[in-house]
Amino acid sequence: QCLQCKVSTSCADLIKQASLIIWDEVPMANCAVLSCINNICMEIGNNNKPFGRKVIILLSDFHQTCPIVQGGSRAQVI
Repeated sequence: QCLQCKVSTSCADLIKQASLIIWDEVPMANCAVLSCINNICMEIGNNNKPFGRKVIILLSDFHQTCPIVQGGSRAQVI
């Protein structure tokens, strides 16, 4: 569910005109933000396909993202 995101008319127009959205540093974002962007793009584009059929490129340097080792020691994580 979207967190009741509101988009101004100028932002909505910009998103509607965009053919591509590039998002850098994706792992730093909460998954709720990605869901909200999905809902906004679907609403603005009047299309119920994922991201309103916008092309989304998600970028990051995944070597900077710490691995999750449940119950692991510091040495195992490093």
